[in-house]
Amino acid sequence: MSDTPSTFWEHLDVMRGGLIRCAVVVMVAAVAVFCLREPLFRFVLWPMEADFPTWKWLTDLGLMQALPEAELINTELARQFIVHIQTALVAGAMIALPYIEFEIVRFVRPALYENERRRLMPVVIAAYVLFMLGAALAYFVLFPFTYLFLSDYQVALTVHNWISLSSYIATLGIMILMIGLVAELPIVCRLLWRLGLISRAGMHRYRRHAIVAIFILAAVITPTGDAFTLCLVAVPIWLLYELSALVIR
Repeated sequence: MSDTPSTFWEHLDVMRGGLIRCAVVVMVAAVAVFCLREPLFRFVLWPMEADFPTWKWLTDLGLMQALPEAELINTELARQFIVHIQTALVAGAMIALPYIEFEIVRFVRPALYENERRRLMPVVIAAYVLFMLGAALAYFVLFPFTYLFLSDYQVALTVHNWISLSSYIATLGIMILMIGLVAELPIVCRLLWRLGLISRAGMHRYRRHAIVAIFILAAVITPTGDAFTLCLVAVPIWLLYELSALVIR
């Protein structure tokens, strides 16, 4: 650790500088993404297209004949422009995530012992990889099946689905964020174990309770309510729970 401790105001200045730099990097990335409107929304709206990898794979296996036809609508004058800005900001934040983690490491590193500093970078890299894997799972698996179920669901034949653009973007963004955060479970459990709050034996002892909690969480994350999508979310979280029990040795 540093021999000369910093004052509260010095820590605050360092934090403020890091936050400003992170905000600048996010804004630069968001502006760049904003200018690439066509490829950005080609990627965001790709799950609606028949050439999406998940649909092609299911079609090749003979598990799906055709993708239900659905069309996004917009009912507000400025909504498409606002959605464009919001989507660019989210994409910019995800692009800037490695730099944000770099600033976090730079802020906490002086307060750590040498052995803790050596362990910090692998943890940060693992956290980033887990988040991106969770985001990929949400984008390529969980959200497509959610969209497939909800876009064709009707309470009556006289009630037709008109999906708004903002609803589509919000559902996709929330699901990616939630699954990305849930994927950090091994890192969180490792930290809790280091603090003495949980143990490996305790995780095994309360496995059944954890599985019930996982299915409740999966039901909250997935708005479809069908058993197939529920299992698609719950099973990866359960595997993460078992992985977490392995890493706290």
